[in-house]
This record gives sequence, structure tokens and C-alpha cells, in this order.
Amino acid sequence: MQFNGGCTASIISKDGLVLTNHHCGYGNIAQLSTPEHNHLRDGFWARSKDEELSPKQSFVRFFVRMDNVTER
Repeated sequence: MQFNGGCTASIISKDGLVLTNHHCGYGNIAQLSTPEHNHLRDGFWARSKDEELSPKQSFVRFFVRMDNVTER
């Protein structure tokens, strides 16, 4: 699975929760931060789905097939 076009990621729940590295989500975290709630500095934990934050331009790409192209 690919997060935002370049980083690896994994789905870690049946509801589609995605886990990736901090530097991969840095831009999204910055976008969701405000002067009052600096998530880059302080972190963020949603206690429920209603508290989850969603960045404007985030996506994942699923690999459905991988081919060995050595012979080609």
C-alpha cells in the first residue's frame, strides 16, 4: 500500500485505519494544526471516530498485483 504517492503504509484495523511514518504524514499533520492545537509539536489522539481529523488531500493506493519483470 502506498500513502500520498510515495510512502509505504499498512491498514491496521477492519475500519481502514492506516499507519505510516511521521515524515510521510508531516504535510497533512501541519495542515490540520492550528496555533491553538499544534499537532506537529504536541501530537493528537482521537478517542472516537467523531474526533478524527481528515486532511483535504490525502490518499492511499493499493497494489493489486506485482510481477517479476526480470525476464523482460
